Amino acid sequence: MDLQLIGRTEVDHAFQKVLYAFSTTAILILAAVVLSAAGVPNDLFFLAICLGFMAGWSVPDRQARALAQRARKEFGRGVGSFIELVATEVKRGAHVTAAVASASTVSNDSWVFVRIRQVLTRAQYQQQQVWDALDDLAAEIHVPELSEAARIVRLSGKDGARIYEALRASGKNLRMRALAEEHEQANLVSGKIARRIQGIVMIFLGMILTALFINISASPF
Repeated sequence: MDLQLIGRTEVDHAFQKVLYAFSTTAILILAAVVLSAAGVPNDLFFLAICLGFMAGWSVPDRQARALAQRARKEFGRGVGSFIELVATEVKRGAHVTAAVASASTVSNDSWVFVRIRQVLTRAQYQQQQVWDALDDLAAEIHVPELSEAARIVRLSGKDGARIYEALRASGKNLRMRALAEEHEQANLVSGKIARRIQGIVMIFLGMILTALFINISASPF
């Protein structure tokens, strides 16, 4: 799911794992040779090289998970805008299928809208319902916000339910949720910065007090 979301194939990911692992191993082997030539005991070199290989092997996995986490948050925010655009098209009198297709063409710069538009285009050629295509995409990249949108659209397409209010409410909830998450993240960053500043202040204060104590101790008076 993570690789599909960030647009990386399994072959590319495997190549990056091998590249990172062997690059790290080569650097450690070179360092071991240099240290051995300098007379440093090499009892733990083999263990260090093995640990370096494992660490390098896992780097692309950690990078992919981090990228996918950020992409899911961005996709969720994009879905909120997409849902509200669908609601606007529905309010104008468009059928739900046409509203979804029209909303997906609003932005060519957002990769979220591009991804949705690609899925809808493929669904059109495969004669698949738009809500099924959106639901499949949500399951493929594990974005629950898109699954929620697909559920509302499905209700309208199958049962003729009124979806304008439901879509507007869903889009608003997604935006509020995204704002709350960003506010929480900003608070965490601010807290980290404040703690670091406090630590720096305490270090400088300790240095000043230490120097003062040394001067007082060395004073003949």
